[in-house]
Amino acid sequence: MRSAIAIGSLATGLALTQVNMKRSVGKILYISVLVFGAATILFGLSTVFWLSMVAMVIVGLGDMVSVYIRITLVQIATPDEMRGRVSAVNSVFTGASNEIGEFRAGMMANAIGAIPAVLFGGIGCFFIAGLCWAAFPELGRVQRIDREL
Repeated sequence: MRSAIAIGSLATGLALTQVNMKRSVGKILYISVLVFGAATILFGLSTVFWLSMVAMVIVGLGDMVSVYIRITLVQIATPDEMRGRVSAVNSVFTGASNEIGEFRAGMMANAIGAIPAVLFGGIGCFFIAGLCWAAFPELGRVQRIDREL
């Protein structure tokens, strides 16, 4: 079942090589995080194997779109002389966030059960995406990622 996330990510990554995002990139970023959260909730509530697999494919899809946009925006928005340092810090935080998330999920699953922990993670995506959309409205207004901001 874990491979379903990779299948969704790989298929989306290949599709993104053929797409030139020229409209509403900021909104797409936030929406992809919401899709990730919704698919996580669907996975947590599903009792049907095939539906759980589809949910995990969609998790991979949402994650790949958000990662693609975030990495590209960091590269475009960062001045040339700081790009290496900013990319390094971004990599550290991205890598650490995965491990912290897995730690959170494991601790919560142990404390309250696997399903509530998964649901908490999905609902948390909605909360954080909404909070960031409100705190960083200019990111939601980014239109393109094929040129400097």
